[in-house]
Amino acid sequence: MTDIGEYNPGGKLQYWQETEALRNPDLAKQYVDLLIQEQIIPHPDKATGFVFLSPSANQGMFEYEIADRLNQSITKKPDPPPIFLAADIFGNYQDGQFVPGFWKGFYQDEFDNVIFQKISADANKIPILDNSVDVIWERLGALWHVQNNRATGENLDSTPIVNLLNEYDRVLKSGGVIILDAATQTEGATNSTIDFLEGKFNIPGAQINPYDYKIDLKELGWETQFIGSGRARLAVLRKK
Repeated sequence: MTDIGEYNPGGKLQYWQETEALRNPDLAKQYVDLLIQEQIIPHPDKATGFVFLSPSANQGMFEYEIADRLNQSITKKPDPPPIFLAADIFGNYQDGQFVPGFWKGFYQDEFDNVIFQKISADANKIPILDNSVDVIWERLGALWHVQNNRATGENLDSTPIVNLLNEYDRVLKSGGVIILDAATQTEGATNSTIDFLEGKFNIPGAQINPYDYKIDLKELGWETQFIGSGRARLAVLRKK
């Protein structure tokens, strides 16, 4: 199981996104272009009240790029402005309670036309009101880690995944979407999040049947659509 302290300053996972960016410098731009093309990020004229949440943002690199692109496209600040929330589990558990830690990320700029805010929070208990988010960005995030922990620990109990999806459903507006990574190849990750969920993953040396860990998204009420290709391929989950 991943130690949440590894994401804090000095932890080995603190800068994994920056390492990935060096190897794939155009990936963030490809994501932004794809999300705009598919109208998942709204046209600047229709961005009023748009809310984008990343529950597993790490240093917020991709989230910052998406916010920056929309910010530059808007000529007059909407009221209310679009909000980008970059959250991650920076902090520690003490006596069973999560205590947020101080997050010193790279991306500190304030934008003129959008709000970019960082949150230290557990993805299972997002401090956001019900029905308030348009897009949840879940790239190699909490869902990936939970499925990886299930598979490597040979734990067939799907409750942690179902609970996490229920929490995401709680904060999503009607018609809101979850965006998952579905790349055929990713730096630092053998399996994509959607492959983990669909039981199509491979863990070298593990003596398990991946299909035993499949999450039936359709049965849980989620429809899946694939967009993009290669490293920028994404899966879009919508509640039926």
